[in-house]
Amino acid sequence: MRQGSGTDQRQHVLGCLHEHARRLADELPGRLGRIRVCSGDVIIEVEWAPIALAAAVPAQLEPAAALVSALEPAGAIDSRAIGSQDADSGNTVVVSAPLVGTFYHAPEPGAEPYVAVGKVIEAGATIGIIEAMKLLNPVTADTGGTVARICVENGEAVEFSQVLVEITPHH
Repeated sequence: MRQGSGTDQRQHVLGCLHEHARRLADELPGRLGRIRVCSGDVIIEVEWAPIALAAAVPAQLEPAAALVSALEPAGAIDSRAIGSQDADSGNTVVVSAPLVGTFYHAPEPGAEPYVAVGKVIEAGATIGIIEAMKLLNPVTADTGGTVARICVENGEAVEFSQVLVEITPHH
């Protein structure tokens, strides 16, 4: 293969990724905080502004999810907890699934789970992993506190914005 054709092919891939990212941004609800697109090992990261996430309706994101799926292998998606928000009780904060996949409590079978009910965690602590498109995406808590409830079973399929863990923040 000539050097020029490899460069042309890379430019074509980058052009396609740019176009897909632009379409993705146009179809997503709310205000985006950041989109990052890479070519080497194809990475797409999407980060929403915090206010936009709480109001996002999962059904509105289905066209965007289909677009990302069309880019396989899509690489790592930013898997920080999407929009921690106050639960109905007003004194707990929820950590929601940032993407669709299979939720795991521990880094591998037989290992200690990341969190347990009653465990005190810091903001940024990993509460589990979601496997999506054969990638393991860590899910973190935006707020520190005591784990009040684990809402999904190990190995359970989760939907976008499904509540994974409830945390009672320390005041």
